[in-house]
Amino acid sequence: MDVSPVVLAALESSDLCRRLVDESGQPLLTSAALVRLASNLQWLERSGGEVLFRQGENGQSAYILVQGEVEGTIAYAGTSSSKVFRLGAGELVGEMSLLTGLPRTATVTITTATKLLEISTPAFACLLALHPQIPEVLATFVSEREAANAADLENAAEACGRNTVLTKFLNLLLSQNYMPKSFPQIVFKSSTSTQQRIVAGLQASELYKQLRSCATGHPLLKNADLLNLAAQARLRQVRRGEIFFRQGEPGTSAYILISGEVEGQIKKADSRHIGEFQLQAGALFGEMSLLTGQSRVATLRAVQSSEVIELSELTFAHLLAIHPDIPLRLAEFIAQRQRSEILSLEDRSAGDRSVQDLNPERLLQHFQNLSQRVFGLYARVPHSVLTYLSSIKSEKSLSSTVANLYLTNNFAPVRHEIDRDNLVVIGRLPPELTGMFLRNGPNPQFPPLGRYH
Repeated sequence: MDVSPVVLAALESSDLCRRLVDESGQPLLTSAALVRLASNLQWLERSGGEVLFRQGENGQSAYILVQGEVEGTIAYAGTSSSKVFRLGAGELVGEMSLLTGLPRTATVTITTATKLLEISTPAFACLLALHPQIPEVLATFVSEREAANAADLENAAEACGRNTVLTKFLNLLLSQNYMPKSFPQIVFKSSTSTQQRIVAGLQASELYKQLRSCATGHPLLKNADLLNLAAQARLRQVRRGEIFFRQGEPGTSAYILISGEVEGQIKKADSRHIGEFQLQAGALFGEMSLLTGQSRVATLRAVQSSEVIELSELTFAHLLAIHPDIPLRLAEFIAQRQRSEILSLEDRSAGDRSVQDLNPERLLQHFQNLSQRVFGLYARVPHSVLTYLSSIKSEKSLSSTVANLYLTNNFAPVRHEIDRDNLVVIGRLPPELTGMFLRNGPNPQFPPLGRYH
């Protein structure tokens, strides 16, 4: 990996690297880790008078000053007063917005010709993944910095929570397709009673029993993974008679019943009642609408006061990303259970929309679509899932119901050459960007004979 010695030296001498040490003062970044991080940084050169960023803007980057000086101005809301500060070589600027996800708290202007290293969001995710202690060190830094600047930052209280910052770090790592193994053990050293209750509920659920271990006997969900899921899930107390959701409604959450009893009711389009079913503690329900985007196929209400764990799309997507065997195991479990429930009804007609989704192949495709909805089009999909999908014989029936994301929308094949002149240019290209961009989507000259992705 070729990295400029100048970039590497600037990174090593920066305030960022000086902060990344363990309790004994030893650096957390090895030489190899520094090279890897440096390869993800962007070298920038700016002239005096340029505005690097403005107060109130969203921040997607932080910067290391290699040479030169910048001036920052914090404008106080409702007054004409402001606070001015200056930063020089080696110092970090703009890191708070990147670390917390909050808007920029100052306007920073280049005062002299300046050279900088830009730390983008993907580069920051790479940094977090280089050592399990780095998220904790940076979260502590954020808390201390925000507490010190509380008088200057109106939104300081929103980001001061150390666990809140760590959770944001974890979500960022997952969104950038990093699968940290040790990170969650740091996040929730002091888990709350609510998190502990959610963990206990997860461990007692039928979902956890299906994901207890992989083929080699190793657990698919470790305690650290359960704590991470608990931090994202929601614990709900439901009164007797309360409706979780109604048949025909859209669904964006799944539930695990911790205690109590839930009754499901299915009706035909003419409102004729055709079937009921009961769910006991440990049951998973509502996941099909979350996965497929289809409306709820039943109405569920609490028969008695109940306690449930609510799993959002984001939480479910994180669950799928924890271990490559989880999607396969979960698809088989959900398909088998759904098939049994529907076949047990006197009339299958009300559930026929679910019947088409009962095979594991379709569920795996829905898992992939869910991950891409949550994490973006390029979300990492476990290789085991892709291999399984590619081995399916009945590709025609699968592709007829699930669109190939790489052959639709912005990635749709282009079969006609179009010339356009005098187009309106919005913004400007970075001066350091050179070369030629070739569209990286499929552009077949003739209609495709099959699926290419």
